[in-house]
Amino acid sequence: MTTHQTALAEHTAPDTPVPAEAAPPSRALALSLVGIVLAVAAYALWPDARHAALTLLCLTAACGMFSLSPGEVLKAGVAAVALLASALITLWWLQPAGFEPMRDGLDALIVCLLLPVLSRTVFQISGKRQRLVQQQGTLAEALARLETLATRDPMTGLFNQKHMAELMDQQAKRAQRGQAPLAVALLDLDHFRQINDRHGHDVGDSVLADVARCATDALRQTDVIGRWGGEEFVVLFVDSDHAQALLGLERLRERLAGQRLGTAALQAGVSVRLSAGLADWRPGDNLQTTLQRLDDALRQAKLQGRDRVVTLAAADPVVSTGTDTDAGTASVNAPASP
Repeated sequence: MTTHQTALAEHTAPDTPVPAEAAPPSRALALSLVGIVLAVAAYALWPDARHAALTLLCLTAACGMFSLSPGEVLKAGVAAVALLASALITLWWLQPAGFEPMRDGLDALIVCLLLPVLSRTVFQISGKRQRLVQQQGTLAEALARLETLATRDPMTGLFNQKHMAELMDQQAKRAQRGQAPLAVALLDLDHFRQINDRHGHDVGDSVLADVARCATDALRQTDVIGRWGGEEFVVLFVDSDHAQALLGLERLRERLAGQRLGTAALQAGVSVRLSAGLADWRPGDNLQTTLQRLDDALRQAKLQGRDRVVTLAAADPVVSTGTDTDAGTASVNAPASP
């Protein structure tokens, strides 16, 4: 699995692990009961196999520690004692050929006395095994929560800054090997501070969560978005050239512009616009250099009136496609936010 596929799996996977579906509890008990019935039947019907049948009966009861719950161990133990005692009483009463009461009856009686002790031991071991399984499940859930806390932003559910930096470094190394193109974008919500000042931080937090949801819906599954801090977000356009990344950003910008966000905290919601800086990854650039280029492009978007995407080419500066861009940048213009 490639690095970006791993990141995508983490990006779309649920926060808590889904345990493997266990076999129905009654299946193991049913198999154990079948083994007990066959062992008792062999003891009653085949004189030459009575010792082997009693051994098989004890082994069947002992194997329950690996597959039966403590309650099922008790059921299997009671069934084994009851069936063997019934077979012994029947043989003693009928006295069929090949049955020697002092030998066969004594052996069966000893096993009848041994089975409760064996069942108690198996019951205790089964209980410890079940507690161990529960503890392992609890530990796995705790580790999953810790991993979520270490890699996810609690407010938006997106990757946090630390994990996004790790993913950027991984993808940069992959691009360095010439395996795939890579584009990176830095997004900032326009006038977000005014939302906090006018409506309060609860509305601001709700807006950030809605922006994260809209971005996840608008971007492709192979794109990875994370919260960079405050109202800033970073998007990794994996296996994407400059034009594909620009289309994704414009799709996101248009979707945000057509929605009212923060309705969970403010019934009327608010309108949100964003500015973005987009840059292709350049061979030889480190993380700090790439972030500086993104910050420069985002600053250009703010200076040009906000609500737009400013792009930086991977090599030489590209010719401006806008009407109010500086040299070395290309801008996709939209009406400026008030």
